[in-house]
Amino acid sequence: MDGEQCGDFLKGTPRACAAIAAAYPMPRTIGEAMAEVKVWNKLRWDRGVFHDDIYGYNEEPEVHVRTKMVEDFLATAPVQNWQDLEDRFAWKKYEFESEYLDPVVRNDPFMDRIEDDFRILRDRATTPTQSEERLQPAQNGQRRTNADKATMVREILTAEPSLSDREISRRAGVSPQTVSNWRARLKNDHQKGA
Repeated sequence: MDGEQCGDFLKGTPRACAAIAAAYPMPRTIGEAMAEVKVWNKLRWDRGVFHDDIYGYNEEPEVHVRTKMVEDFLATAPVQNWQDLEDRFAWKKYEFESEYLDPVVRNDPFMDRIEDDFRILRDRATTPTQSEERLQPAQNGQRRTNADKATMVREILTAEPSLSDREISRRAGVSPQTVSNWRARLKNDHQKGA
């Protein structure tokens, strides 16, 4: 352990951590890290049942440091995708529920709301809108009609009027001038209706 003393605050020196990481590669995802911590915890809890020391079972120093390294990864590694973020929520829930001897279910409506909000946003981001579906290549080699493109431009202008003509033209697959013409037409129609 590079001369470091054992105990609850053992975190490992940089050389010890590098050696441990080289011996057993660090997880690549939040989910992999959580699965590893669960394995180490189960092993420690199972061994603790049969340990007769008054202080309970303490894992080997290198296992203790490894667990701390993986927990640090769980707390600080930036997420790479939606699944990482969902796994980080699951980790916090597991961490809370593991603090007690008897099984405990988290009663935190605020965290429940955040987790539900996350799922809503993930589903919105991964489910294409009607406008985005129109951008997909047509089935059976059919091309999008000018009417399809015009409908898409109108939908984007209505939903996100602050977007530039160039951005809307990129999304809809039309020229910026076409977007400008539709913007003027919609503005004119709106003024007539007001």
